[in-house]
Amino acid sequence: MKTYHNTKSAIIPAGKYWIGDPYHVLGLEVHQFFERAYLFDKLLDGVIREGQVFWYHTTNPGDDCYEISSNTLPNIEFSSRKFFMTKNVIGIVPFELTVESAADFSSGVIVTFPDEVELSYDDGQLSFVSGEGELVIDLMPYKYIAMGFDLSHLTPIGQAERHRYLIEQVSHFAYGLSGGYIAPAYMMNEILQLTVHSNEDPYFVYMALVAQLVSGEIDIPEDNKEALVLIYTLISNGDFDDPIYCLKEMSGDYRVLTTSFENSRSCDESLEVKLMTQANDFQKMAKEWAEKSNASDDQDRNEYIYDQCGVALMDMKVRKLETLASQAAKRAKQRVEHSKGTIVPVAEGQMLH
Repeated sequence: MKTYHNTKSAIIPAGKYWIGDPYHVLGLEVHQFFERAYLFDKLLDGVIREGQVFWYHTTNPGDDCYEISSNTLPNIEFSSRKFFMTKNVIGIVPFELTVESAADFSSGVIVTFPDEVELSYDDGQLSFVSGEGELVIDLMPYKYIAMGFDLSHLTPIGQAERHRYLIEQVSHFAYGLSGGYIAPAYMMNEILQLTVHSNEDPYFVYMALVAQLVSGEIDIPEDNKEALVLIYTLISNGDFDDPIYCLKEMSGDYRVLTTSFENSRSCDESLEVKLMTQANDFQKMAKEWAEKSNASDDQDRNEYIYDQCGVALMDMKVRKLETLASQAAKRAKQRVEHSKGTIVPVAEGQMLH
């Protein structure tokens, strides 16, 4: 097998390949990939496979999102998902060397070349050319808006159904944007993150997203009786450059804070009081953000949009928390009545981010 590293061209024999994030599809962590990068010919089952090619190229920071932009090669087959994300490196791997994660099209696509093609790499663009046509894979603008949803109150079946419903809701918004699409949805610690990419200014996309959330055009079922379902929103270059890293951080911190909060919470504090306390905290933050945003005439445009959207989302949380508190009070009253004078403790909710 011939391995190419950071070369601008290579000849790829006919066959079935994975194009995208090579260390992901080989089942390696990125540090393991680069540690073994120069030894792949000997490490792959100890066999040097004649007539096979493995090519990869390191990428610039931010060059993480790609799409199949055009194809004129006859008889070529590729997966229906035409975009994917990588991190630090992009490559083409013989499909027989991949692990089961090859089915995860978030980090690459499967391609079958009927004939030999010439690969060329130029400033992030991959071209595969034969005498009869060309397949082109291009960098995409890495601009996104992300939303995190806490689905821990649902059963596994309910989570799967909500997963599909939220994708459908957010897809309508994404497809209305220039170059808009939803990246693969990720689930971690029962938190679902949906990420909307587009060619448009992410701050204006954020403003449009918040407007549709507030108006209800994007329906987010806030059916958790004791906490919020929409727990965070993010904008690229404002919070995290990598939405997956963000999800890891948010889901980890969220669970740690929840545990810490539950351990320190007074047993005498009712759910109604706790929710109203959180509502008041969000209301205070919204007021502070609004005052800060209006106080400066020379404030950056993007910062102003970000602040105004933050105020709108905090106001949404205040209204939801007040509703939850009211519902908790009614349930507590009903339980007291049903217990014939014996107070039954109400199950406590989770702390909100």
